[in-house]
Amino acid sequence: HTWFSSIDTLKPRLADLSCLTGSVTIDDSRVVGPLFNPQKWDFQSNGSVNQLVLDSARLPGNLLIERGQFTWQKSQIKFSGVDAAMGNSLLTRVSGRADWKKRPSIRVRAEDAIFDPEDLSSLIFTDEKYTRSLNPILPLNGKLVLKNVTYSGPLSGASKEKPEISAAINRITLDSRGLSGTFRIGRGQLAWRDNQLVLKDLDAY
Repeated sequence: HTWFSSIDTLKPRLADLSCLTGSVTIDDSRVVGPLFNPQKWDFQSNGSVNQLVLDSARLPGNLLIERGQFTWQKSQIKFSGVDAAMGNSLLTRVSGRADWKKRPSIRVRAEDAIFDPEDLSSLIFTDEKYTRSLNPILPLNGKLVLKNVTYSGPLSGASKEKPEISAAINRITLDSRGLSGTFRIGRGQLAWRDNQLVLKDLDAY
């Protein structure tokens, strides 16, 4: 992390990343560029990660990547077989890609996910006007058990692009000071797109 942060071309992309620990195994690697100017190097490598901990200002807590494989080529990293945890939330069998060209972005798909609403709120409701309108029901407590979760959004905190989420609902339970009882969903579909939450085919009570 310290080395990459010293490279001018990577430094702005790592501004939100304050700490990175763990181990990375490189199975195959190639570096192309002028020998005495590492700032212009292009990397190509394959490998795996183990117990990687990432701390970022854009995340509500440390992100633990227990295991996973990756392919890194120039400005893009593809990953698969990832199991990860953040706060009280878990994701398994995650795949996707991160790209930090002109508009740094990330796309992720998880086969199974368990989310704590508190871990999600700071990722989705980043605009104060939405937070104010939701004050009557915040904070939310409970659990979201989802399948086939997809997430796409910007990597840079300065980007105006909004994240998008979709998933199949396995089970959701929510408690709030604004609800007269526990809200439960047995199945259905959800999507968050263009600052709009869409729910379909719900079994709820």
